[in-house]
Amino acid sequence: MTTEELVAIFVGVVTALTTVVSGIVRSSRAARLRRQLEEDLRIYQRLPSGSGARPLLREGIDRNSADLVALTLVPMRSSVFIYAFLAFVFWGVVIIVYVLEGPGPLLFAAGVGRGLVNWLYIVGGLVALTLLVRSFRVMTRQRERVRNLAL
Repeated sequence: MTTEELVAIFVGVVTALTTVVSGIVRSSRAARLRRQLEEDLRIYQRLPSGSGARPLLREGIDRNSADLVALTLVPMRSSVFIYAFLAFVFWGVVIIVYVLEGPGPLLFAAGVGRGLVNWLYIVGGLVALTLLVRSFRVMTRQRERVRNLAL
């Protein structure tokens, strides 16, 4: 198999995995919080009113409710998955080329054009990774603000 064929297969696999993971990530945490809230509310209602565990359980219910509100009002943006996809693709291409052909293409041994393209993949991967981290930080701050307002 040639390097180009392996890169094409890699891009297809990463695309499929990103699609599946994005769907799982978007729905799993909210569903888990909903189930946990339902269970905690059932336990809370069954406890006698003078129980010492009741205020602690109520605090946990309030915290989980605030987390659910934050997840609902500030959902995972598709840009996060796009940046993750681009970072994996760019770095994956560089790793595939390096493993199959050695450091030659990165050191301009295969020609200036090929070397520049590989270095553009490296720079593109760094930019995508930087944007991914930035997006996570922004989303985390927004969720934290919403969570604090809900408490």
